[in-house]
Amino acid sequence: MAPKLSPVWEHIHKGPNKYKNNKYHNQSWCKYCIAQAVQLRVNGYNERASAGEIREVPTFSEVSTEVHETLERSGDAEAVDFGSSVKVQTLQGQPEKLWKHLRNCVNAPLNVQQVAGADLDSRKKGSSSHSQGTVNTFVSPTPSVVPSPGIFTHAPLPNAAATPPDHPALRMPIPQYPNTSGF
Repeated sequence: MAPKLSPVWEHIHKGPNKYKNNKYHNQSWCKYCIAQAVQLRVNGYNERASAGEIREVPTFSEVSTEVHETLERSGDAEAVDFGSSVKVQTLQGQPEKLWKHLRNCVNAPLNVQQVAGADLDSRKKGSSSHSQGTVNTFVSPTPSVVPSPGIFTHAPLPNAAATPPDHPALRMPIPQYPNTSGF
């Protein structure tokens, strides 16, 4: 019987390719970082359509597919830059490394960061519970911040003037960075 998958995979997209030269772990990307990249692209297409630069706006699903394909074609890149300070880091699909990313991810909801921190703390204490998959990993299913398994599928947007669909990734708060310019 195969070992139970870590709960971290609820928050991570596993790619089809191996991570660099590692024969055991696949390339992986944080679903919250991917959602940021998708939202950035959707916003960009909508702005271009509003300015009259393009006639048709790709559907949310098409943009999501575009982002996933870009990630999967990235080869051994450490991160894929989607512009406007949105980089999606390529992660080694090893639970401890994935939890470390989620603990520090500015795009992950606070409750996910806390669960990640708890898992990593249990590993530091030498607890065997993390390897058994028994760490309390309950994450409240707040629809505004936690992507569902179907986050990357959605009905098409008929045109740029249409109201965007109500979707968890569209309601995801955009992180606010402190003003470091001195003003």
